Amino acid sequence: MPSEVFNPIENLDLYCRTCEKVMPAVLDRAVAGSGKILNRSSVFEYCCTKCVKSICLSGTDLLEKQERSSEEKSKPRTYSPKDIFFIGEEIFHEKFSEKGLVVGKENSAIGKILVSFPKNGLMKLVQGL
Repeated sequence: MPSEVFNPIENLDLYCRTCEKVMPAVLDRAVAGSGKILNRSSVFEYCCTKCVKSICLSGTDLLEKQERSSEEKSKPRTYSPKDIFFIGEEIFHEKFSEKGLVVGKENSAIGKILVSFPKNGLMKLVQGL
């Protein structure tokens, strides 16, 4: 079990199942898996700013808060179905020729991410093949 301290992003754009669209959400609280240290195994509860419903996410699904330079922010990772992505991460899809933001995940036999693209809208993409 990981013991390294984990700091998730406090403000995210997430897919809200109640609003049925991508909405800003804020970190409301965190529950440490070990009972003491917030790490990737912890659960983080975000609150939709519109409907105020909770969205619970595992630290394993979230992008960690980091101090990034403007150059790093402008270079999103290129999408590949073999890679694993985090909620809050910006990706580039070569087929669509546009950047998108990972706003949700579906945990199933085949991992899927929900990505919000400016032109193509909300798309489900496969990950971790």
